Amino acid sequence: MTEPAKPKLLIVEDDAGLQAQLKWAYEAFEVIQATDREAALAALRAEAPAVVTLDLGLPPDPDGTSEGFAVLDAIMALKPDTKVIVASGHDPRGAEDKRLPFADAEPGMAGAETLLAMLLTLERDGRIDMARVFDLCATAPARLLGVEAGVLAQGYEADIALIDPEKPWIVDRRKMEASAGNTPFDGQPTQGRVTALFKGGVAVKL
Repeated sequence: MTEPAKPKLLIVEDDAGLQAQLKWAYEAFEVIQATDREAALAALRAEAPAVVTLDLGLPPDPDGTSEGFAVLDAIMALKPDTKVIVASGHDPRGAEDKRLPFADAEPGMAGAETLLAMLLTLERDGRIDMARVFDLCATAPARLLGVEAGVLAQGYEADIALIDPEKPWIVDRRKMEASAGNTPFDGQPTQGRVTALFKGGVAVKL
């Protein structure tokens, strides 16, 4: 008896170690991998995966987000019904591990604290809508992981973030919760803040 075909998942990630880990983690999927924009779009055309996980730090801008956002735009233009999960690396390192010559410094940068603001920038620029922001941050990841979360519905955990999308702030590495506070957005004015957070219906102190 032939086993049912696994759903296809395209992982766009330029780090070989993370590629291997992600392929192992998503054993329920037929995993397709790409390391740059050209390979990602070729795989999208050839394989038509329903879901894509997208690292924002891709060559030729591995330490920034410009290429990742460009790939997101290209995916939406080519196949707008594709579900894309934006991956934000969270690899905390102490300042002593980062203040070294580039070749000796530990990899990783703070990304979790700026992810929402950067996605809201895309929304304000008209590149995605607000529903897409919520889908990328909450609904799609929960759906892929098979957990009852990411939506407001009866029977689901009341995990809620209240957001003020217009609240202005300036990214300041000195005020970040991340251990090293290293970010390519240091000093950048932006908008969008979480104003209240609830886990299982219980308020969490911010």
